[in-house]
Amino acid sequence: MGITSRGQRTALHEQADALLESLPVLGSSQASRIVCLAHLSADPEITEFHVDAAHCVWSDTLASDIPGVTRITSDMDPASYRALYLIKVGVHHWPEPSEVIPTVKRRPGALECALGFPLALNDFAKLLVTHDADTDQLVVV
Repeated sequence: MGITSRGQRTALHEQADALLESLPVLGSSQASRIVCLAHLSADPEITEFHVDAAHCVWSDTLASDIPGVTRITSDMDPASYRALYLIKVGVHHWPEPSEVIPTVKRRPGALECALGFPLALNDFAKLLVTHDADTDQLVVV
């Protein structure tokens, strides 16, 4: 089990998958499917995520190339990302909205969603990333 990739799989994807293996499954304890989700952020010091069902900040797909990141996140400055946050969520009918994931939006090549529950520090993993200007990729620090 791992994160869905957009484009070529890189060391970023491999390290993300390794971290996901050690994470607990959040959400529904009787889930029929486990979805791996990613959140890219310019803030490498996030210690919790609050419930915000109106804003889709988690994606089921990870890209490492800057054009791919831009397509998924619509961010105008994806090179500013400094951290990749990862979670595993148990769901029943992905990608249909539920109490666990109340909002799902289709993006080019990915699904973005909002969580219906807060996250504490032990619920997610973090990889520090930076933009490699030579390859135009996000890479693990």
